[in-house]
Amino acid sequence: MLTIPPQATPDPPPLHLRIGEVGRRLGLTPDIIRAWERRYGVVSPARTAGRTRLYSPVDVERLRLMQSEIAAGMAPSEAARHALSLVGEDGWVAEDQDGDELRAINGDLLQAVADLDEPAAQHALDRLIATFSIEFVLRDTLLPLYFDAVQGRDPTAAISPLEQAFVVSLLRGRLLGLARGWGDGGGPLALLACAPGEQRDLALICFGIALRGHGWRIVFLGQDVAVEVIEEAARALDPDFVLVAASDPRPIVAAEDDLRHLSRAAPLAVVGRGLRRGIAADIGARLVRHEPVAAAERVAAGRTP
Repeated sequence: MLTIPPQATPDPPPLHLRIGEVGRRLGLTPDIIRAWERRYGVVSPARTAGRTRLYSPVDVERLRLMQSEIAAGMAPSEAARHALSLVGEDGWVAEDQDGDELRAINGDLLQAVADLDEPAAQHALDRLIATFSIEFVLRDTLLPLYFDAVQGRDPTAAISPLEQAFVVSLLRGRLLGLARGWGDGGGPLALLACAPGEQRDLALICFGIALRGHGWRIVFLGQDVAVEVIEEAARALDPDFVLVAASDPRPIVAAEDDLRHLSRAAPLAVVGRGLRRGIAADIGARLVRHEPVAAAERVAAGRTP
């Protein structure tokens, strides 16, 4: 991102705008602007004596940047953090120093993977988690490493089978450590399970951690779970959301009849790479189309994941 240098001459006094005008300029509804203010603190509008919100140019620029980051695929919470960190109170856009640090730590992590150096890899993960929000780490480092390098979504990022096994073991252990206690609290309850025969659960764990960040409680049944077991848990726990995951459509299609029965017991969603919306609709389930962090954000907001 370019840095805009301070001008030699002072700017004219800032013009404060009402929420309707801000929305018109940015293409945002007043409800969304108020929600971003309430949930993420991205703006702090002044108030008139009659409590009307008045937005400064800094507020407008932060909203504009947050909107742009979300459109590019960033989770709203992380987009708000970026907007607050990059747009100062004087309105000038700062350089994103986090980008250089992120690239450096990711480089150390990839080198540790290549060397099969578990202590060094854990140290890199420690630095990531200490420096950035967990949503950011999941979305910008761990999920790309898993999907691109391990599952082969990006052939140029693929790593050797030995390195793949190392990464899966490393990430799964760290993620389950982060997930400890994710069933505590009093928020809505999500029941998560891999479809019968499915062994890949890292993306599902990431989804659960991200959803936990929005105040949800998580019950995770793990890999290769019979649909009858998921249904038994759903009837016992009465969850607000059930997600059955697979890395490709075949386990979902093979269990279609049982999943249809499950959908009558609890609100059901399914996810599988290449899974078609029509199959999900036949089951009576919603189809998750977004990556795990964005899907968790949408579920927490009551939207289709």
